[in-house]
Amino acid sequence: MSKADVMAGRAYVSLYAKRDALTRGLQAARADINKFGSDMIRMGAQVVAATAAIVAPVAFATKTFADFDDAMRAVGAVSQATTAELKSMTDVAKMLGATTSFTAVQVAQLMTELGRAGFKPDQINAMTGAVMDLARATGTDATLASGIMAASIRQFSLGAEDATRVADVLTKAANATFNSVESLGEALKYAGPVAAELGLSLEDTVAILGTLGNVGIQGSEAGTALRRLGVISAATGEKLKAIFNINNIDATGELKPLVQIMDEIGRSIENLPTAEKVTKMNEAFGLLGITSASVLARTAGSTADLARELKNAEGTASKAAKSMDSGLGGAFRIILSAVEGLQIALGKALSGSIQTVTDSITGLIGRATEWVAANEGAVVTLAAMTVAVASFGVSMIAVGLSAKVMAVAIAASMVVINAVKSTILIAAAAIKLFGVVSMSVGTAMY
Repeated sequence: MSKADVMAGRAYVSLYAKRDALTRGLQAARADINKFGSDMIRMGAQVVAATAAIVAPVAFATKTFADFDDAMRAVGAVSQATTAELKSMTDVAKMLGATTSFTAVQVAQLMTELGRAGFKPDQINAMTGAVMDLARATGTDATLASGIMAASIRQFSLGAEDATRVADVLTKAANATFNSVESLGEALKYAGPVAAELGLSLEDTVAILGTLGNVGIQGSEAGTALRRLGVISAATGEKLKAIFNINNIDATGELKPLVQIMDEIGRSIENLPTAEKVTKMNEAFGLLGITSASVLARTAGSTADLARELKNAEGTASKAAKSMDSGLGGAFRIILSAVEGLQIALGKALSGSIQTVTDSITGLIGRATEWVAANEGAVVTLAAMTVAVASFGVSMIAVGLSAKVMAVAIAASMVVINAVKSTILIAAAAIKLFGVVSMSVGTAMY
């Protein structure tokens, strides 16, 4: 073996030994740094999670109670309730919110609408359940339902004690005809006051609107049509007598119900040619009223039947509401409402302490504002310290992640070292092979 072979072998062994020691050191360092990174991430996450676990429920309960408290204060303001009356309404709202599929905040909001309509606190308490039945039975927003309920009662000079009746009539009509409570409420805005003045009951009026709705005449269009037909039928008796040979008043001199008048008109033209029918209807009701007049004249019988159904609709809203809440969806809504009730109770229990804290914080903020004004140069330092403290947990996570990155970098360097090792081995092998070949050639020459 030549001297060159010996030197190459020694270099190989030396490099291998040094590489092996370096590799073991890097592996140990990588493991330590990786463990440190994992520990820091875990500790940082625990700090953040522990803080959130303590603060989140209290903050959420406090926010829920604050929303409910604000809503009830609005109820008290619009209804001009005394302290005792507001407490009574608050108790009703909390009870209904905890035991029904409506939240206490939703109950408070519909109470506000009733208060805006001029109802007193005791009336609001009496009407709230009926409004909730109407809303749930027909899928109507509770606040919207309360406004329609209040307007309907006022339009027909009813009282708070008639709230259940109104809920039953509107529920029956909305669920039995091609109408929604919202479209009926919109129609009643135009037709209700005039219909009541003409002697029509709520049930008769809603029956006519229901019939019109079935042919697509809904909302303000239906209300305007009913108002027009009612006024014409009441104010043009002689004209109707001349055109249709019918009387708009009965034997006692009272105005006949609109449905009866339209029924008699329909019977009077029933056997006439189409052109003559249209001519007479246009002459009596004009281009704007001919469509609705023709519908009612043709369907007066079914309209009268619907009116009878509405007059016997007692219990409809309550029964339908219970049915709507009897399934899984209703059960979930009731559970969520109960949870909100718990949050309100917790928030109320903490409100005194939180109020004290907020008052103290307000005072501190005021003094801090004065301090900032007097020490503007220290504001930047204070802000930096605040950010550092607030981001402590997140910073620990960041350090942990950095350590993880370092561990990955070490692993990458080990790959490079192994590649260098392979190169050295290949070079040593080449040197050794060259020596063997040289020796063989020399021997052959010799």
